[in-house]
Amino acid sequence: MKVIVIDTNTFIAAGWSVNSHARRVFAGVARRRFRMAVSAAILEEYRRVSQRPLFAKKNYNGLLNWIEKHAVVVEPVPLGKRRSRDATDDIFLACALSAEAGYIVSNDQDLLSMGKPFGIEVIEASQFIARYKL
Repeated sequence: MKVIVIDTNTFIAAGWSVNSHARRVFAGVARRRFRMAVSAAILEEYRRVSQRPLFAKKNYNGLLNWIEKHAVVVEPVPLGKRRSRDATDDIFLACALSAEAGYIVSNDQDLLSMGKPFGIEVIEASQFIARYKL
């Protein structure tokens, strides 16, 4: 089963709209077509960002609880040096490396600009659902 890592912007989009591409990525995980990997740092970022005033209108607790129950929690590998243009995005790459993930699903241009670091494809949610017909 392919392992994926989901960036915070995709997490936020999934909780914001039930009709989003991001929600369909999570539906693929729920249907066990993919396995989701997270690290403690990623879970903390999901929590922190979902509590910002703009996003606090929605309740992300259910999605967070679901992730904690169903995702594989890994200890991220050290990257040695900064890999992304935005250093805060390195947590996703470190998690993906540790989990031997095939994809990082993100709409973040800093991550997308990396292409395929360490053989891990960084892909937009819309492209991911098109590729796997979700």
